[in-house]
Amino acid sequence: MIPASSASFFLILICVAANGEVIRDIGSRPTIIETDKLPMLADGKTPDVTAMPSVGNGHIATSIYSDTVYMDGVYNGRLSKSHRARIPAEINLRTTFRNEDTRQVYRQYRLDMGHGYWEENATVEECRVTLRVYAHQFYTRLLVTEIFAERQGTATGNLMIYLNVNRGENSKDINFKTPQSFNGGNWKSEGTTITAEMSRGHTSRVHIFWSTIPPTIHIPSHKDSIRYTYIMAIDTNEERAKESYVSGSWVADKNPMHFFDLHCEAWNKKWSEGGIQLSGDIYLEKLAYTAFYYLLSSLPALDTHRRLDDYGGMSSSGLAHGSERDSGRGHISWDQERWIFPAILPFYPRLARSLLNYRINTMPAARVQAIEKGYHGLLYSWKSAATGIDVTPPFEAKNHLHLIGDISFAMRQYTSVDRDRSWLRENGGCEMIKELASFWYSKLNWNNKTQHYDIQGVATVDGSKGSVNNCVYTNAVASLALHYSKYAACLCNVDVNMYAPQGQLHAAQNIHWEYNDSVDYNPLYEGFTGGSHSVKQSGAVLLGYPLMFNLSRSTIEQNLQLYAEELPLSTSSTVWSMLAINWLALGNKSEANKAFETSYKSYVSQPYKMWMEYPNTGGSNYHSAMGTFIQTLLYGYGGLRIHLEYLYMNPQLPANIHSMIFRNIDYLGSSFDIKVTPALVHVSVDTIGIAPLRLTIAESNKSLHLTRGASILFDRAPFTINTDALTECPLPEDNIVPYSTSYTPSAHISVNSSSAFLLLPNAIIYFILLLYTCARTSQSQWVLL
Repeated sequence: MIPASSASFFLILICVAANGEVIRDIGSRPTIIETDKLPMLADGKTPDVTAMPSVGNGHIATSIYSDTVYMDGVYNGRLSKSHRARIPAEINLRTTFRNEDTRQVYRQYRLDMGHGYWEENATVEECRVTLRVYAHQFYTRLLVTEIFAERQGTATGNLMIYLNVNRGENSKDINFKTPQSFNGGNWKSEGTTITAEMSRGHTSRVHIFWSTIPPTIHIPSHKDSIRYTYIMAIDTNEERAKESYVSGSWVADKNPMHFFDLHCEAWNKKWSEGGIQLSGDIYLEKLAYTAFYYLLSSLPALDTHRRLDDYGGMSSSGLAHGSERDSGRGHISWDQERWIFPAILPFYPRLARSLLNYRINTMPAARVQAIEKGYHGLLYSWKSAATGIDVTPPFEAKNHLHLIGDISFAMRQYTSVDRDRSWLRENGGCEMIKELASFWYSKLNWNNKTQHYDIQGVATVDGSKGSVNNCVYTNAVASLALHYSKYAACLCNVDVNMYAPQGQLHAAQNIHWEYNDSVDYNPLYEGFTGGSHSVKQSGAVLLGYPLMFNLSRSTIEQNLQLYAEELPLSTSSTVWSMLAINWLALGNKSEANKAFETSYKSYVSQPYKMWMEYPNTGGSNYHSAMGTFIQTLLYGYGGLRIHLEYLYMNPQLPANIHSMIFRNIDYLGSSFDIKVTPALVHVSVDTIGIAPLRLTIAESNKSLHLTRGASILFDRAPFTINTDALTECPLPEDNIVPYSTSYTPSAHISVNSSSAFLLLPNAIIYFILLLYTCARTSQSQWVLL
């Protein structure tokens, strides 16, 4: 279950709708958003679905009250015209009452993120009607609309409720056949996407089954309540769609509460896998939950009725968006590996792996594209969809080759956390790592004048400079990819000379490096001069975090200061998050706090916490910003760094936060919580994997072995978690910096069996902890000295 909020007061967040009405979030818990109004279009009657939250399960998703459902991996349109294919929402409905315009109707709306559903409660004098919408987290092919109506007060007789279905117009993306009656009055249809992504390519077939929805329902005079469940099943396979519809309908008919409970239990399990819990600022606490909620709604379910097909990747706007009118169109780009992947990896390594599987499954297209351009290995498209071929719009640069390095770095981070060698060897991971390095080796050009390798004709990370040579970020990720191939050869148990030839390693050590020693900073590319506020995202800033490149403190600081001045007045929220994380790494909390606040202050719309890429612009929900918001909490204030053979953390708290808990960090099969307070770090071990783990306080070098059930307290200070079982592979000779042991308050720790003993000089802290431990259960006993 999701931990309850420590706050006992109501949170009121204000949004002004298009018609001028104020919308307040009155939800008192971080997992609930509750309002009494909706964002409306200018007519004042139609909900603005672009400002509405979404429900999803990684297979299907929809925005609330939208006439559209999207299915993972189903696109329509040739090349850059490709976009998610619209499926009419056959069970999208609203409830109304007789003479509603002339009577008082009280409506309340609620998004329950803890259990993944939307609920509308409409109350009139004689009855109360609850409309609930969710994408079933267990029966993942099913979109569900439930209606529960009950009498109010002394009302008698037959009470009528109107059901107004809005499926929208017929799809222009999928040519559906005329619906046919199915299984006693329900309906089915099938259709094929109209245009394939590539010439002579395959189109997608979609099968849908759905319930008949009558125009009215009644509470009969002899009943106090009624309940109806309407279902829509969607899949590319007819048998799976039909079986899901039949099974789900049977369960919903026999026991509707059990049908709903299966959904809630699956969400409970998903939440129990991990997350971040804040205390002290309920707005930030709720913002963290909504960020995780929207990301998890677009990622595969973990506990399902039937196994899902291979996941089709995470777009910057998630699964509930991606029409031809949306700027992202549901395409997959570097946002997946750079902004979203790191946010979920420590908590959900299985879901992080599903993102990498998308890249493995699209290797055929990447290989063909490399050959067409005269390279070896894999050349991934800047924007891709179902097949992996290039669907980048003509107004965007196609030569964002740093994406190839970003994918390799994501593989490096995943294998550092999970060490899943069988997946690497059996599912294409080893092949992909090798081929990514092969691409870079074929892309390099030796420069006799400088005696270094050049990488020419690439885009900067923000794409604002056209084609440049020796982009500092691109060269950095290329070097890391080449170095990592040697380490991966050991993981994959293959001949290193065949997998990572010596020439590749020589190239990795001799790639051109942009550095201005007179100013002590990294120019973005060869010949960069700056000015005119023209840098939307600085690759030089990203050298510190996420790449952890071995730069001097002064160089990192200069990069931060100089490129912050280059930013335009309106830039992406992801930029501010990266600035915040890097300022925190330098210990400049004042600048970090300002950047962190900027990263969300003008980028989150209320009341449903919808993120925007640029400030106050609206549009589809920008999942990339949610990813970097989580990264700021985890890698910024949490200070987490994932190295090949250890984790490093140097935690501190955001402003106005009393405590921060990183729940169920998953590392090498072990799982543990890390709670950070102003003075202390508390590590609670839930499970221990095959590899034994050791926690070491960086400054004092005191260490202890982690055991199941251990509760460890120490003064807040940097620490590492590692195992000696990973030392058989020589580390790459790359430029990633090991952790720093800069000055921090000394940590005191002693250990006995599975419990740790606290030694703190501060009597006040001691007393508070004593009170705290009295509330602990017997599962984790404490001894205070």
